Amino acid sequence: MLYLLGNKKDMNRQELINTLKELDGETLEHIIRTIGMEEQMLRQLIMNSPESDIKDLLEEKRLISDKRLSDNVLNDIVYLERGLA
Repeated sequence: MLYLLGNKKDMNRQELINTLKELDGETLEHIIRTIGMEEQMLRQLIMNSPESDIKDLLEEKRLISDKRLSDNVLNDIVYLERGLA
């Protein structure tokens, strides 16, 4: 009987995996946050990734943050120049 239950559990797990494969990344991220596993997933991914990949991602994040900051400053300047402040 335990053998059958194990197979059923494995089958349900596979069905879940198949369903999750159809979802987009934002929905998967929402699910992970909702069930409270964001920090655990982040840690597992970082610990199992090559250091070069992690450095590349951090550099990309820094560049995106710098660009957003620059864009916000430029928008503020244009806003002030138009006398809308």
